[in-house]
Amino acid sequence: MAAFSFTEFYQRNRRIVIWVILFLLLWALRDFFAIVFLTFVLAIVAGPFAEVGMRRLKLPHWAAVTLVYVIFLVVLGTFVRFVVPSVASELNGAGVDEAFYPVLLA
Repeated sequence: MAAFSFTEFYQRNRRIVIWVILFLLLWALRDFFAIVFLTFVLAIVAGPFAEVGMRRLKLPHWAAVTLVYVIFLVVLGTFVRFVVPSVASELNGAGVDEAFYPVLLA
């Protein structure tokens, strides 16, 4: 029986090996792709609002984009300010220990 050869194995199974490596790489970078996807979504949503700020408010591009993102951060902060304590009190009322909050809210 001949000895195992990586070169021969690769030549016979090249497509499968490449697909496996690709899927493993995508799996390893899954958190990174979520951040990239959210970046594109925010940019796509912010673009039209920045255009409105430039046309109607006569702001320069940088100011319109900054205004859009500041408004987004204010809305996000307000949401976190009012929703997180409400969810925490609901969990507390349900008898869930505070040590499990990060696990349940993730």
